[in-house]
Amino acid sequence: MYGINYGRIAYNLPSLKSVVTLLKAAKIKNIRIYDVNHEVLTAFNGSGIEIVVGLGSEFLTEMGVNEDRAMSWIKENVQPLLPGTSICGIVVENEILATKNVYNALDRLDLTKVVQVQSPHSLGVFANLFPPSSCTFKEDIVPYMKPILQFFSQIVSPFFINAYPFLTYMIHYDNVFDAQIDAAYVALEKAGFGKMQVIVSETGWPSRGDESEAGASKKNARTYNNNLCKRLAKKKGTPYGPKIPMKASVFALFNENLKPGGTSERNFGLFKADGSVAYDIGCIGLNPCLAASSLLSVKMITLAASSNEHTVDAYQKSYAMIDLYGDNQQHPSMTGMGSNVGLHSGKATIVGSSKPILNPVVVIGKGRPPYLRKSSTMEKRVLKVKTNK
Repeated sequence: MYGINYGRIAYNLPSLKSVVTLLKAAKIKNIRIYDVNHEVLTAFNGSGIEIVVGLGSEFLTEMGVNEDRAMSWIKENVQPLLPGTSICGIVVENEILATKNVYNALDRLDLTKVVQVQSPHSLGVFANLFPPSSCTFKEDIVPYMKPILQFFSQIVSPFFINAYPFLTYMIHYDNVFDAQIDAAYVALEKAGFGKMQVIVSETGWPSRGDESEAGASKKNARTYNNNLCKRLAKKKGTPYGPKIPMKASVFALFNENLKPGGTSERNFGLFKADGSVAYDIGCIGLNPCLAASSLLSVKMITLAASSNEHTVDAYQKSYAMIDLYGDNQQHPSMTGMGSNVGLHSGKATIVGSSKPILNPVVVIGKGRPPYLRKSSTMEKRVLKVKTNK
């Protein structure tokens, strides 16, 4: 596995220290978070785990017109944490001016060899996906994509996509995931950027969904992620680019119970909120039979709840959980014992964000199911052009 996305839109997630322990036990060396929360980044200090951080959309406008603002943001949120915390990338969505200014600021600080600027895109930027050989960028998006592609080509940066075969059906192609990547390669070549590598910044499959989301099931999620692990372990390319090893980051580390949208949006996690494996996908370090895979064992919960940072409520719950474990020989969820208590404080907390990258139109059934979100600058421009026609 190349990496995993660590979203935090939930109130029942393990403590940061426990998350670091879990990632090490699972042999996961690359993660992506969706902000620059200093508490999170500090927790990974000395862990050796590489982190891609996110630039919030609220900063895009001012950074697009002011390189000094980008410099200040990097000096505040990235530079002082290096090298202890291995920040290796910054996601700047798809706004070209902000992207350039962030890169230029990194260059002035001599950090471009350490921190990469990234701009993941949804599959919605493509006019068509199947067959892959016919894929092109949407005509009305090309004027905005070209400058981004030209810039990333100049700095030799890959093209990142969010590829979700969930609810995508096709014929005459052995692997939908491969097909989506090859479609991106074809579109890039037709646009004049055939040498650009494609990396999957997000991919995954939900273990639960609404009645209308028939493909969302634990069985399908296990099958997809297991095959993905095997696929990545081979370090081989796609039919279109067989010599380019495939890289992908799984979405997501945990289920996020506060995310809006359909049930599937809250059930992409490989791990449950208590740190145990949601389902066995057959990867080293992710086997539920391993002691490391059940992060919050009864002893750990008892120890955590007894610290001064936790509430009496959490401490009492730990004993109830021990009783349940003794009766059932399985780890009960803390949330199932009553009120939801944050595992690192006595308060329910909502930190960070794992909203999708603000790229042009996400096509239902051809990518990750969309949910409520703000429009990106590119989307607004495209909509304005269409409206004025």
